[in-house]
Amino acid sequence: MVHLYVPALAVLALAHATPSLALDDGRPDFGCKEKTWTFTDANSLKDFITEGGDGDCAENIKVENNALVLSVNVACRYANIEFKNRVTQGFISVEAKVGDTPAGVSSIILGRKSEDEIDLEMVGDRPEQLETMYFKSYGRVFPDWDADRFKATPSLSTDFFQYGIDLNKKQVDWYLDNKVVRTLKKTLDRRFPVEADAVRMGVWDASHKGAWAGTMPTGGRAKMEIKSITYIPLCDTAAYARSRTAPAKLTTVEKLPRLRSMWSVGKTFLGETVLNWKASNSTIANVAGKMLGTIDKLVLGDNAGKAAPAYEAQKEAEKLEDMAANKPASPLPQQSEQPAPPTQTQQPEQMGALPKITQAPQNDVPKIPDTPQ
Repeated sequence: MVHLYVPALAVLALAHATPSLALDDGRPDFGCKEKTWTFTDANSLKDFITEGGDGDCAENIKVENNALVLSVNVACRYANIEFKNRVTQGFISVEAKVGDTPAGVSSIILGRKSEDEIDLEMVGDRPEQLETMYFKSYGRVFPDWDADRFKATPSLSTDFFQYGIDLNKKQVDWYLDNKVVRTLKKTLDRRFPVEADAVRMGVWDASHKGAWAGTMPTGGRAKMEIKSITYIPLCDTAAYARSRTAPAKLTTVEKLPRLRSMWSVGKTFLGETVLNWKASNSTIANVAGKMLGTIDKLVLGDNAGKAAPAYEAQKEAEKLEDMAANKPASPLPQQSEQPAPPTQTQQPEQMGALPKITQAPQNDVPKIPDTPQ
């Protein structure tokens, strides 16, 4: 089996990272001792670099009610903190409460831009979901081009929960409220983010990323509140062994299927390719556009032509997961036995089954017959 490592595909990402802060490569580590930070006053931030809380954006980063409050609006679009010290392999735990403002993305990240990275993200317009992702030298690794998503009950915006990332030489574990929600086993060095060595977290306005996160409302403010941060290095063996034994608050954590989100990302890339084709050969572009629309209809059903929904329709998601596994699924909407021929005004997502393409003429451009075969 050929394993692909594709940093170029990072351009297809759904924007999974807060801006990285500048740190000296010679920064010291924390040594082999567990360390916990709580937030009672401004001095609580002495071990962190802050970004986004200066000048007119001073309200972005503040300590109140024994919590660090990071917030953003349309004018001040990010608020981040990052450890001044380098971290080695071990466990990072953050007790935090995320908001439910559209376009507000709360992130906990082990790693730095242009290097290995391991992410936990919560998107404000669907606060019941947790997204996990990783990068190798900031490139996506086949087949994990898309995030793994998990639905939590109750919603993550209702209370403070524990979020964790555990990195060692053999695997990465992502935690939500002391439950492992995802595990990545090491197979090859070039596929495993073992070099992630910085911790940063914050909230940012993702309005410019389109349908993935929604749009920040006028006058809106997205927040992430942090009560405590704990770092346990792997070399502190006693603390590391007991690091994840606290009781959980969540009722359920349910993994959601990838299929629809992966198609949403791929569709964007393919759609741009079709538009580029139109400049040189409109007939081929029309055929490709019809194919794209039909696949979109098959995958997204009534949501064709729109962004992939946030998995509210669990029954439909289960049907798609069964399709991907080649299992019997609920029947798709029936089409008429003899669909009407497509018209020039129809959009790709309105079309029925694709017509067969007849033999190409002399100029090798596929031709669509007047009626489906």
